[in-house]
Amino acid sequence: MKLFDVKYLDSFSAHARILLLFCAIWCYCSEALISPVFAILVYIFFGMAFIKFYYRDKNDHDSEKLFLVVFSLYIFYALCFRYFYQASNLHQMLGSSYGVWDDQVKSYLNARYLSQLPFFKMVKQCFSLSLFGEYPLYCVLLGCLGKIASGIDSCNYTFLLFHVTFLSSLIPVFLYKICLFYFKRETAYKVTMFYAIFSFTLFFSARLLRDEHIAFIYIWAMYLICNSKKDVLKLVQLGGLAVICYYFRVEHGYFMLVFIGIFLQLWLRQFFRNSRVVVIVLSIVTCLLFTFYQPRQLGVDRVINTGVKSYTNYESKSLDYASVDSFGKELMRLPKPLNYFVTGAWGQIQPFPFWVHLGVKDKARNNWIWFPKAIAGIFWFFAWGYILKGVVKKPFLIKSMPPSLIYLCMTTLLLILLTTAEFSTRRIYCAYPPLYLLAVFSYLRMSATERRSWLFLLIVLLVSLHVLYSFMKIMQGNSPI
Repeated sequence: MKLFDVKYLDSFSAHARILLLFCAIWCYCSEALISPVFAILVYIFFGMAFIKFYYRDKNDHDSEKLFLVVFSLYIFYALCFRYFYQASNLHQMLGSSYGVWDDQVKSYLNARYLSQLPFFKMVKQCFSLSLFGEYPLYCVLLGCLGKIASGIDSCNYTFLLFHVTFLSSLIPVFLYKICLFYFKRETAYKVTMFYAIFSFTLFFSARLLRDEHIAFIYIWAMYLICNSKKDVLKLVQLGGLAVICYYFRVEHGYFMLVFIGIFLQLWLRQFFRNSRVVVIVLSIVTCLLFTFYQPRQLGVDRVINTGVKSYTNYESKSLDYASVDSFGKELMRLPKPLNYFVTGAWGQIQPFPFWVHLGVKDKARNNWIWFPKAIAGIFWFFAWGYILKGVVKKPFLIKSMPPSLIYLCMTTLLLILLTTAEFSTRRIYCAYPPLYLLAVFSYLRMSATERRSWLFLLIVLLVSLHVLYSFMKIMQGNSPI
């Protein structure tokens, strides 16, 4: 397809401008508000400026065009989700609109409340009240955006949503820059566009949630790790990202320490023969300092306690939301630690079956808008298939990969194991890019015959699993749809 060919990038970037103009007109005609249109224009400027001044690559114009193409597609999907699926009155969403999570409603209501407060009082409340204890920095961001929207016309959901779409659009840009470290320009662009369209990033770009912020922070950190030119400035950036991530979601912030450890190990190996020992010593010293210097003194004890309570609630909700005959719930009843490994593997092919969120029986839900999530589940099924093929059948694949990517893949697998208590893609898809690149490495090292034969086997396996699922449902007296 031409969309995945870098030769047509100039043409598609021109089409992207037309699509963005259409989206701006759509916003104004639908809500009669200027602020969403203003947001589109500002985010285009910010995105282009960020790419130009952060990367400082005068010869690379593809990243800016890639951003425009992805941003236009994500904005269009966000508007489709906003106007064809969600209720116009967001206050009625809570508990009444399938697929609109409580966190989206809370984000909107928090933004409206905080935008009415003076700035310093707003910041103080976000970092002091237990209501905002788990994500104070996210609430500050929502409050600031709400103030900007109120200054233009009114604090509206669409204006708030577009900042999530903007951050989502920068994720493929970072991935493209990472791909340029390992692949040629044509391959890097094609790999990036596949991820931008078929991964979970597109689906979550249309939801007012923290997940895309975490994914953006993680892909930025991965870019710093994969960059061979490591220095103190990049380490400071990584530390800053870890702090920001911590105040967006506690558990992911702590996990950023693993990224810092990987960065130090790769950086210090240039100066020390045994850099792992240095990193281990630094890690032990950091843990000791954190132990003796109480979290209360750091002002983060409340955030930790709220985060622990939140994680416990997530785990219990994951079991409550599962139906009685849910296969995923039955897997959690297996003996430990087998249940974590099996559940982790099961979670990687979600949503299963692919039509589970399409709501065929309830036509009023307009669940066709969930189609990107169904496609993403199928996409990752094939990605995992090529990963297994490459790791098992071609052991030299791991040895031929750069160390930074190997460490990141191991980190992602660790995160998957740590989050098996909750069957939520939202918590782990932020760390998927390294595994995707591993699948790409595996695919590129196959011959054309191997690719076709393995693709055919994966299709047969996927169809067989869905047929087996449908058969089991019918035998239970239930409809498979």
